[in-house]
Amino acid sequence: MAQTLSRMPDFHQPGPVISLPLLGPGDTSALERDLISWTRNRPLALLLPCHVRDLGNPALTGIIETLAEIPWVTSIIAGVDGATEAEFAGALRRFAPLGSRCECLWNDSAAAGKGRNLWRLAGHLLNSRSAFAAAMHDCDIRTYSRGFLARLCWPVLHPDAGITACKGYYARTDGQLHGRVFRLMFQPLLRAVTAALGHHAWLTFLNSFRYPLSGELCLQTSLLGQLAFDPGWGVEIRLLHSLYRHAGAGTVCQAELCPAYDHKHHEARGLERMAEEIAATLRQTLTEENLRPEPLLTAGFRGVFDLAVNRALLESRLMSAMSAAGGGGSGESSLAALLTSATVRGLSAGGAPTPLPPPQAQKNPRGLGRRGFLSLTIHYSPLIALTALRADTPSLRRGGSWRGCPDRWRRPDVPSPCPGRRTGSGPWSGICAAVPA
Repeated sequence: MAQTLSRMPDFHQPGPVISLPLLGPGDTSALERDLISWTRNRPLALLLPCHVRDLGNPALTGIIETLAEIPWVTSIIAGVDGATEAEFAGALRRFAPLGSRCECLWNDSAAAGKGRNLWRLAGHLLNSRSAFAAAMHDCDIRTYSRGFLARLCWPVLHPDAGITACKGYYARTDGQLHGRVFRLMFQPLLRAVTAALGHHAWLTFLNSFRYPLSGELCLQTSLLGQLAFDPGWGVEIRLLHSLYRHAGAGTVCQAELCPAYDHKHHEARGLERMAEEIAATLRQTLTEENLRPEPLLTAGFRGVFDLAVNRALLESRLMSAMSAAGGGGSGESSLAALLTSATVRGLSAGGAPTPLPPPQAQKNPRGLGRRGFLSLTIHYSPLIALTALRADTPSLRRGGSWRGCPDRWRRPDVPSPCPGRRTGSGPWSGICAAVPA
């Protein structure tokens, strides 16, 4: 008997990006059997950009509990931004259930941001261990599951598919319409930019993604080393632009990861900053494609953009009313106006942050901050070995060279001062690591 679907499947293939919709509940166990077999020869690393605010979020607990039961993720590297020493110690306890396959990188410098965090994680992965593929996602996902991660990674790890990168997408709803930056800012902006500049291949590629601002991506590490990263909220657009430039034709896909997705929601002020940074990064990519941004600064373009935003508001109202979902009502008009102003500022300023170089171009950890970074292996418990990456800490520097870890990080059974050994190779050589007892 044919399986009954909870909703009409979507077979639409919107452009050069292969779409893999969720056609039914799916058999996660079958996907995982494949992944267990494939990762024996194709190791998978998972990169988790985490902010200190995520540490108290119950969503992170669910993610860690789920990952602890997944056998096919070879290694996990979490980057913790904005934590004090005490908070980072709490992060170690949070990630401890993941065992010795997990490392944690600590950045307490002012130069924080999701994109910069991901960049450090990618650089650490590429310069310290071997993996065939790397997946990345946020640490605030409330609807996380084994199938969510399996659907993201399965196409890239498939030995015969020829897929080098897979972007995740989903419906941003939990009975209420979310995804406000995409619905009210980015999708209207793409429509207006395409109308103003024409159907350039980069815009066609970008328009092919069902949810280009999603934080879920899996790709081969051979491709990861070629990607540029934006230090802030424009990182998703920057990564897609790098995929457009470096991935082979027909090797990029997008997979629907779950029927509905929910995560931590931002206040209007945070959304405003996102919109401005995303618009600035988009303008920068257009310039790199020899598309002159001047037409986007005219009153005529502003009129086209306003029309596109009004259409987006109408679409949201209709979706909300027809599905009996919250959100999408008249209350979103003021938010749309706020995001529109932020977008115009982002397009006008021309001051998008300079893209970070490809991760393999990192000379050493000290080059990541004003005073430097030190990588320490911390044996927090018999079950877990974590790595701390701390920036701007002069007390860790002794006599102009790195001489082992500071006493406060030593194991109780290691005498003071803690001895050190030189580890690493290539660009990341000379990293100090605690000597296990």
